[in-house]
Amino acid sequence: MEKQEEDDPIIWAFEALSENGNKAVALQNIKIGRKIIDSAIDRKVDTDEPIPEIWEWKAGAYHIAAMVYLWNGLYSEAYHIEPYIFYSSFVEKYPKAISDYLVFLIIFGQKEHLEEIFSNPAMKKDFLPAWETYMSLMVDPKTEITRIYETVPLINQVQAGIRLYIGNK
Repeated sequence: MEKQEEDDPIIWAFEALSENGNKAVALQNIKIGRKIIDSAIDRKVDTDEPIPEIWEWKAGAYHIAAMVYLWNGLYSEAYHIEPYIFYSSFVEKYPKAISDYLVFLIIFGQKEHLEEIFSNPAMKKDFLPAWETYMSLMVDPKTEITRIYETVPLINQVQAGIRLYIGNK
C-alpha cells in the first residue's frame, strides 16, 4: 500500500497543494492522475446508475484536481468535474472537503460561480459558514454572521489562503 501511495500522482499533487509547493508540478501530476481517474468505469452497464464506491473514490481525487486547477487559474476545468465533488454521498461523508473547495473558490475570487452554487438552497443551508464567508468577503461586508465560531475561522482561512496562494498583487 505504501508503494502505491508513493507512486500516486494525485498524492503528489495534494502534497504540493498542501505545502504551497510548485503549482506547475502539481498540475502535471493531476494531468497524469486524471488519465487513471477518467478511465475508471463508474456506472453500471445495465442501468447506467453510478457505482457509489467508485464515484466516491473519483470524488476524492477530483476534489484534489479541482483545487489544483483553481490554483493554476484553470477555473472551467475545475467546474467541469464538480458533479463528482458535489456527489451526494461524498458531500455527506466529507463536508470539510466541500467547505475547503468553497474556500478555494473564495480565495480565487470566483464570485459568480459561488453565486451559482449557493443558489441551491441545500448548499446554502448545509454550508452556511462558507456562504456567510462568501457573502461577507465578496458581496456585502455587513452580512450578518449567525455561526460566528464556524464562519470566522473560514474568513481567516480565506485571508491566509490569499496571502499564501496569491500573495500581494
